[in-house]
Amino acid sequence: MFKSWESKLRNLRVEMLGRVPDILLKPFANCSNVFKKITPYNFYILLNIQDKYIGRPLFMKGSYEQSISETFVKYLKPDSCVIDIGANIGYYSLLAASQCPRGKVFSFEPDNNNFNLLKTSIIYNAFEEIIQAYNFAVSDANKTIIISDLGNTSNSGARVTSENEDLLKSLISAPDAYFKKIEAVQLDTFLIENRVDIVKIDIEGHEPYAIRGMLNILKRDKPIIFAEFAPLNLKLFGGIEPSDFLKLILDIGYHISLVERSGRLLKFGRDIPAIMNYFEQQKTHHIDIIFTACN
Repeated sequence: MFKSWESKLRNLRVEMLGRVPDILLKPFANCSNVFKKITPYNFYILLNIQDKYIGRPLFMKGSYEQSISETFVKYLKPDSCVIDIGANIGYYSLLAASQCPRGKVFSFEPDNNNFNLLKTSIIYNAFEEIIQAYNFAVSDANKTIIISDLGNTSNSGARVTSENEDLLKSLISAPDAYFKKIEAVQLDTFLIENRVDIVKIDIEGHEPYAIRGMLNILKRDKPIIFAEFAPLNLKLFGGIEPSDFLKLILDIGYHISLVERSGRLLKFGRDIPAIMNYFEQQKTHHIDIIFTACN
């Protein structure tokens, strides 16, 4: 009985917050973390409404990256095992858990603020048996690396990592940017006993390091890989040409597809020049791609 009333009150509180227009967000200036129900997938997420790029859109619209979300869900099964690399506040981890009641989600997020929001959402949704969250970065070895927020506190996704602190400082000019040492793990040793079905990776250019550290998993299980492909980030923070990053994954037996904003899936096979040409035509920071195993 008490749980039923508690659930009703929680739903009412969250839905009322979800109807607040943008101009009325000012009263939340000193209390910026609120829960939002993601109705299409029936889960709640704790977000920061001062975050203009992730928290605010989720709060106002109740959705995030709709075409990617819809495509992502199509590949999930009730018992899927998902790795979320660069989980941020946990949207995709929670989305996966909501669709995989018998599955497992391994979430990796090195930023403390984002990680705390993620952990709270896991508990709020009673997903503790499904999601295992780690306050680590993912790289090519178990080691200490540097994380920076670029001095951009209004974008929780603006976190970059590197082994080289001097390199980061040479690329980041914001006077209030932070640079902190964090622990990174190599997934081939960290998750050695787990079958993997799907990987979601978005780590602002550090993707090549993470992929090199999980080549055995990719070769063994051939999971579907959802990746943000941002050529400039790959060059600056990954130390690799974008085409070489694509080749790294294609060489272990993958094809490339692309998810357009409309939700349409474009298949490029193993044609790297074609995908690079498509990116150049878009005049954008990144495109969303899917790697699937060759038949």
